[in-house]
Amino acid sequence: MTTCRRCFHLHTLAAIFAFATPAFAAETVTSELPVTYVGPENVLLVANSAFEGSVDLARYYAEKHGIPEENLLFLELPVTEDIDRDCFNMKVQAPVKAKVDQLLPRVRCIVTFYGVPLNIWDPQPEQAEISRLKRDLEGIKLGTFQNDKAALETRIAALEKAVKELVPRAASVDSELALLGRDHPLEGHVDSPFVKEKWWPEGCFWVARLDAGTPADVRAMIDRALDAEKDGLKGTAYFDARGLTGADDYAKADGDIRQAAELARGFGFPTVLDDKPELFGENKCPLGAIYWGWYSLAKYVDSFQFVPGAIAVHVASGECNSLREGPYWCRNLIRNGAAVTMGPTNEPYLEAFPSPTAFLGKLFEGECIGQAYYETQGWLSWRMVLLGDPLYRPFRKNALAAVEARHDR
Repeated sequence: MTTCRRCFHLHTLAAIFAFATPAFAAETVTSELPVTYVGPENVLLVANSAFEGSVDLARYYAEKHGIPEENLLFLELPVTEDIDRDCFNMKVQAPVKAKVDQLLPRVRCIVTFYGVPLNIWDPQPEQAEISRLKRDLEGIKLGTFQNDKAALETRIAALEKAVKELVPRAASVDSELALLGRDHPLEGHVDSPFVKEKWWPEGCFWVARLDAGTPADVRAMIDRALDAEKDGLKGTAYFDARGLTGADDYAKADGDIRQAAELARGFGFPTVLDDKPELFGENKCPLGAIYWGWYSLAKYVDSFQFVPGAIAVHVASGECNSLREGPYWCRNLIRNGAAVTMGPTNEPYLEAFPSPTAFLGKLFEGECIGQAYYETQGWLSWRMVLLGDPLYRPFRKNALAAVEARHDR
């Protein structure tokens, strides 16, 4: 993975356990969690009517959360995970924006479902032609094919240039939709207004995805989050650092994982920290509630037995490249029981991932998955994908109990 371009922001333990701050204590017991309110009426659901199971899953989620019928949008979209920019603009972005404009100012969060294209980057036609032309060029060299060698080389160079130009404009569908109401450059990333601006940034949306290898996996994501929220997420927290030291960005990120382990332990989780280069071995992590580790690129290791509602993140360069096939961590973490994960569709750079200390700290304060992610993930119009129910608040009961305890004093 390419190194980050600035170090992670690390929260201190004292800042994370902010349950007794005056602003928090001033609220009422029934609704006094430190969250920006996003309720069912604020959520737009987007499904692909051309992909079997997509609409049913959107309706299932809507029923579970009480999402109004007018907040459901069914689009006939390609059934591929990759689409090009023109397809995204016409078939995804334009109708979603029209629906958001119709519902404004109500919509704050967009949830994309199983079957909605994942990745804006489709160089496959160009790459296929490059391969064919290179075979022709090799045939000319071997004397088995006749053609204009110079013309072939010129055409190959032009196609390779076109593919290279696509790369900086690659983005996940979801990260692009997060800036739906704002004009922004398409080259590279955009610094997130959720991090830079106060209150809710105009024209910006939380975007999360309920997607996996099968409809059954997606239903399980929904159900497990709801079940865990009733009683609070309980189990063991596993952190897989690499024992790195020093001042470079990799060492700082590794240190953040170790600090996140201390944070989880301080919050009351039984916590296991592996600080060696090797990953957790197969079947070594029972009753997993939290996992954060790195770095095995596109090579999932089946280490975990997850409890309902588990949050599991593996930091690597392309672990959300596909949710339908392959040894990628995102699809396999969900398949094995995780309710929440995140990952990139393409090379994201290390900094594209939230700091585990900051992200988990937000959750421990009682915030929902959507808010924790968007307040700690610094880049949009980029390649990251949040997978899970954005309204899921795994530690809501803990935060309410802390408030009630203060009121009883």
